[in-house]
Amino acid sequence: MERPNSVDSEIAVVVKKKAEKALEKFRTEATLGVSDPEMLAILGDVIGYWKDSSRPALASFSCEAVGGTPEIADDAGTIYLLAAVATGIHDDIIDKSLKNHLRWTILGRYGMEKALLAGDLLLVKAWSKFRELIRNFDKPTRVADIMEAYGLISVQICEAEFLEMSCRKKLDIDLSIREKILWNINADYEAGAKTGAILGNGSDKEVLALSGVGRRFGFLLGLKDEVEDCLNFQGNLSQRLLFESVPLPVVYAAKSSNNIQSKLQSIFQKGSIDPEDIAYIVQQCIDSGALSYVYELAKLNIMEGTELLHNLPNNQATLNLRTILENALKSMQRLCLEFSY
Repeated sequence: MERPNSVDSEIAVVVKKKAEKALEKFRTEATLGVSDPEMLAILGDVIGYWKDSSRPALASFSCEAVGGTPEIADDAGTIYLLAAVATGIHDDIIDKSLKNHLRWTILGRYGMEKALLAGDLLLVKAWSKFRELIRNFDKPTRVADIMEAYGLISVQICEAEFLEMSCRKKLDIDLSIREKILWNINADYEAGAKTGAILGNGSDKEVLALSGVGRRFGFLLGLKDEVEDCLNFQGNLSQRLLFESVPLPVVYAAKSSNNIQSKLQSIFQKGSIDPEDIAYIVQQCIDSGALSYVYELAKLNIMEGTELLHNLPNNQATLNLRTILENALKSMQRLCLEFSY
């Protein structure tokens, strides 16, 4: 696979640096007030593996792009980190994922009941963190707008998760439904970008534009996960097919031929999926053009996102957001097109 170029590396460093303060606040907030040794151990594991820079960086760049000071967006970044990790723990429970990203999950290490409580605690901490925004931001009514928007987006995420459960082992589901799930399941990226824009005193037009950028960035990351899963990069395709929704490229491949759909359906009915079956599924995703289809979705999505950036001031933060989108698309291109020809 092609190596990332110097621009990829440079923006990655910028994103990581931009998220440092929010990540430090996340690590502090996650354990604040907790005294139980085992709960502290669980939260310590969470802190150890959760190093997501994209959510807080997106909120910070969005704030800065409309003329705000990025420091005020750090509290918002912390909120979305806490909520995202809580949702991730709950997702692992729903999907029965004992391992993920080549590591033990909180469910796999501590069991369902303790994992559920840890996720609940972090979700409560996320909502309670809004008090910092109320204290630090001089327009409490705008914070109320942020909370309302996040509440509505949280409903979209939950509904996407609910709909995803109905897609387990299903190949006859319409592609548009799978796309809708992916459009909503990472909607917290929209919430983060919108929050940053509001905290930066952006105009209604700027807030709307950055909300759209965040939504499309989250959608792209969802598409990337689908491709990585269907290619079995981390060895979890069997787990995904047995307990989660069928990856979008696999659904596409099934629709390319009745014979392929019949073969895939027979594989899904097994209690376990052997390496030969995995190899067959991966090959069908490649041969059917499924990866090219996903890449075209990603390409259109990012084109729309970069177009929205034209509504913002031409400054370094806007340029950083553009570079993030463009490099994310390049990553998808390397991932999809290398296996498509």
